[in-house]
Amino acid sequence: MAQNQTYQYTIDLTKVTADQLTVTLTPPDITAATATFRMPKIIPGTYAISDFGRFVVEFKAFDKKGKPLKVKQTDTNGWQITNANKLGKITYKVNDTFDADLGKTPIYPMSGTNIETNENFVLNTHGFFGYFEGMEKQPYRLEVTKPTNFYGSTGLIPQYTSPNKDVFVTDDYNLLVDSPIMYNQPDTTSINIAGTNVLISVYSPNKKVTSSYLATNIATMLHAIKDYLGGGKLPVNKYAFLFYFVPPAKSSPMQGALEHSYSSFYYLPEYPQEMLLPFVIDVAAHEFFHIVTPLNLHSEEIHYFNFTQPKMSQHLWLYEGSTEYAASHVQIQYNLINTDAYFDKLRSKIINTTRYFNDTLPFTTMSIGSLDKYADQYQNVYEKGALISLCLDIQLLAATNGKYNLRKLIAELTNKYGKDRPFIDDQLFTDITNLTNAQIGEFLTRYVAGPEPLPLAEVFNMVGIEYVPEETFSDFSILGNADVAFNPETFTLYIKETDPTNAFSKQMGYQPGDELLSINSKPIDLSNMQDYFMAVTANMKDGDTMRVTVNRNGQAIELKALATRMDKKRYHQIRLNPKATARQIALRNEWLQAPELRQYPLPPEKTATIENTVAALYEAISGTAQTRNLPMLQALCKPNAQFISVAESASGEHIYRNFSLNEFIDIASQSSDTNFYETETGKTIERFGNIAHVLSAYETRNEPNGKAVASGVNSIQLVFNNNRWWVVSVVWDTASPTNPVPAKLKGK
Repeated sequence: MAQNQTYQYTIDLTKVTADQLTVTLTPPDITAATATFRMPKIIPGTYAISDFGRFVVEFKAFDKKGKPLKVKQTDTNGWQITNANKLGKITYKVNDTFDADLGKTPIYPMSGTNIETNENFVLNTHGFFGYFEGMEKQPYRLEVTKPTNFYGSTGLIPQYTSPNKDVFVTDDYNLLVDSPIMYNQPDTTSINIAGTNVLISVYSPNKKVTSSYLATNIATMLHAIKDYLGGGKLPVNKYAFLFYFVPPAKSSPMQGALEHSYSSFYYLPEYPQEMLLPFVIDVAAHEFFHIVTPLNLHSEEIHYFNFTQPKMSQHLWLYEGSTEYAASHVQIQYNLINTDAYFDKLRSKIINTTRYFNDTLPFTTMSIGSLDKYADQYQNVYEKGALISLCLDIQLLAATNGKYNLRKLIAELTNKYGKDRPFIDDQLFTDITNLTNAQIGEFLTRYVAGPEPLPLAEVFNMVGIEYVPEETFSDFSILGNADVAFNPETFTLYIKETDPTNAFSKQMGYQPGDELLSINSKPIDLSNMQDYFMAVTANMKDGDTMRVTVNRNGQAIELKALATRMDKKRYHQIRLNPKATARQIALRNEWLQAPELRQYPLPPEKTATIENTVAALYEAISGTAQTRNLPMLQALCKPNAQFISVAESASGEHIYRNFSLNEFIDIASQSSDTNFYETETGKTIERFGNIAHVLSAYETRNEPNGKAVASGVNSIQLVFNNNRWWVVSVVWDTASPTNPVPAKLKGK
């Protein structure tokens, strides 16, 4: 008789009893007289004790004839089964973690589980399914019975799916627990990035966040990441972003995301999506970059992870630090954020690592001890870990005149090792030194394996940037040392406590409970408070009046007082050095701007006016496959620009199709056998401040002076930003006998 090698799990989401789900396992054949079944104590990514066995109750084992076998629980996560060679079935019930009393052993909610009948199920699989000691490498089959209106979102590709059942198969336990599944009524959007199918799935109980909104913005970020990583095919065929949103009043104080090889799971407060977006993009970019490290580059400690007694790698600066660095660096390189916003992110990390963590603790030592002795220092992987990568990136650029950087180093290491070939922990620094130079080796020894604080001033100077640890400046007081807090229910800032010793605060008349509505007639902007507070005092002069409108007991009241200056301190300032040398500026450009964007600087006159920008747009999209200027098109547009066609098909039907900038460029670049020339025949322009709308009539031809084969109207939206005009969207429709080009657009 053939031996059964497969774990066969079943779970029925339609049968919830006492907020518990029953798990049934038909185990692989066991030859030993006794065997120990285990649930994970620790899982990769969190590097913290979780003890998922404590959520398992009524654990029972039966022989192949259905008779009970003797079971002894040996510890929180282990059950020893007697006569295991006769084992035919195991059953147990699982409590979820989202509403459990976690005691003194908290669980990061992004690694937790949820059982909410007919509403939502979060199957972080390590919380429901276990393994027999020594048998983790055998195949797993998971059968999930689900409500007919539910969809299971996951990075796994199901072996079988129907309206009420899904079947998933994995090669081993590691892949099973690396693949969370979220079940609920679907709000999903799929996008394609360089051949990778990307799923965005959202559970938002009050419908404040939608998958389509997140997908539009995540797509822009993913296209940038694709180019950042070299522009080729991504190393995964499918990837899933699983977003679980919870009303702020009910949410855990621990929020964020957990990375997996083919997906990432997010536990976030359910604020309006526009407010959440910058944070979501930052976190999603970080998690997605884990497809590089540790998925395709990791040590033996990661590759052979022990779920009960893991040995930690000393290279968390690589697994978490480099991904955190890349998540922001890709955004500045591809114009998703501006230089000031990027410097603010770096400044925040410098402040956090120097203020809240031990800056002289060797980072490798902290990594090894992050489970126990240095658990309170773990979060520094996102702060100093990212700054280590920044220093490496700039030093590599400086040593090679901009020809080699951190991405190329990681790519070379990945080629040497890879997904199925781990490196030896103690040899990594030697490998890096051999691939780079002795100076990089010295940096790793002194600042990563050693106790010295990072040489930030020296590194920033290489790219013509001033770094000032501390300085005093004079500025206008706004709140007079009042303590301000955020109300998550009303999404407002309010005065929590006033400073009775502050003269300006007394003159303004602030009272505890005042909700801030506007300052100097500028409505409160929560998206970037630092920029907002700078903006409201930017044009103030001595002798002006400070005006703050507050909501006090339901009534809008304007408070005012003579503007008062005070000495303030600011720390860790990062700014461009106006006296930077040509070499420093060249290296800075290499560091801050993607090569394909840097290689196509637009002449200022191209975007100085609305008319010139529209003319350049027509120029960029016209030509043969060899002459079509797609780099110029990319330089003309904001990264999240949209191209929308409602053009008439051959059958006469008007079809709506929406393309991101990157998708439009991909399609245009693939039209290798098509000549396309589009010229403007007339237009009208409407402008208000920094926004403009152009209705532009066009004709298309197959040759520059050939016969027009089509005509229509482009609706072009533009914004004025950073001293130039940008295209943000183009919507077009074709003309026909029943839909002619309006007379007002002809010949203008």
